[in-house]
Amino acid sequence: MTTEFVIDLEEIARLPSPEGFSLVSIQIRYDGVLLALFVRDPGVEAVTETVASSIGIFPQTRTQEAHAYKLYRIDAESCTCTDLPALDITFPMVDVFPDGHIILAGARSSWRAPDDVDLNGAIVSPSGELVRRILLGDGIQHLAVDRLGRIWVGYFDEGICGNFGWGGPGPDPVGASGLVCFAPDGSRLWEFPFASEPEVIDDCYAMNVFGDSAYFYFYSDFSLCHAASDHTLQYWQTGLSGCSELAVLNDWAMFNGQYDDPPNTIYSLTLATGAAPRARKGVLRLPDGDRSAEIGWIGRGDSLNVVKDGVWCSARLRDLRER
Repeated sequence: MTTEFVIDLEEIARLPSPEGFSLVSIQIRYDGVLLALFVRDPGVEAVTETVASSIGIFPQTRTQEAHAYKLYRIDAESCTCTDLPALDITFPMVDVFPDGHIILAGARSSWRAPDDVDLNGAIVSPSGELVRRILLGDGIQHLAVDRLGRIWVGYFDEGICGNFGWGGPGPDPVGASGLVCFAPDGSRLWEFPFASEPEVIDDCYAMNVFGDSAYFYFYSDFSLCHAASDHTLQYWQTGLSGCSELAVLNDWAMFNGQYDDPPNTIYSLTLATGAAPRARKGVLRLPDGDRSAEIGWIGRGDSLNVVKDGVWCSARLRDLRER
């Protein structure tokens, strides 16, 4: 498929470089603010540590020592910082609730015994004190908070089928359904009803939470589904395989590259029921004209976001549609 269009990104802001800290996670909040999570050095090696076993290489589910974090909230006009408590989570993800509370979550969780489980979610107060630890389950691929303060979590295959004690000898995996919506206290509000749906989530490849609903794109058929605020579901075929990011505006969706595509690849398609729509293939271009194949992006709402060399650049579908 030939390239049919180019999307030009605009510079929004530059990320800080706090001395003694390293960047470990980036998120776009539901309101468009960029969240940049930094861990105190040399913690970056610990929070991304893996261990070899007889059947492969797996991540550690928690660090041996707790590590302190800083969270920066960045927009075009301002940059604020919150010092966070030391935590033992690995492969951290972050988002901020509408009331200012913060969630940090580790991607992995082990079940060792009924009273020995990794509580891989940490709720932190707006001023930086730990409020509670909650269980979000193993194998988290995506995590985001909506404007109602609900936590949406999408899982990859190990979190669905079981690993690290989940599914044997321990209980069924928390993420067995593939997608779960939690309250801030960790209680389960809703999960994807795979027993009653024509589709099954084997791996939640991409998720975009904005407003009070979520879009998610999943294997095995690589369908796109919209879970409305009341959790009613609507599906579309995409004709795309292996994408990991998406942005949505009404009936228009953008996906990143398929298997083996460079990260700067983007696909545009109109959402319609019935047969899979024809996807148009394009590329992203940075403000300096760079169309490097290494450019990858993050989708939230209708925005496409790139952080490269400490610079945050973005484009919004609503602006592209108006041109």
